[in-house]
Amino acid sequence: MPKKNDNNLLAKKHLNNKNIKAKIRQQLQILRDNNILKFLGDGNYEIYNQY
Repeated sequence: MPKKNDNNLLAKKHLNNKNIKAKIRQQLQILRDNNILKFLGDGNYEIYNQY
């Protein structure tokens, strides 16, 4: 998961988006479900080898 400072940067850039954390979480889940990322636990992910 992004660091708090990363969320602040995104919040400043996208003023109308009040659900930044939820959107990031959703996108990570989509990447996981499509076997692009592997969930390691504790908010950590690993990119699957694409070769």
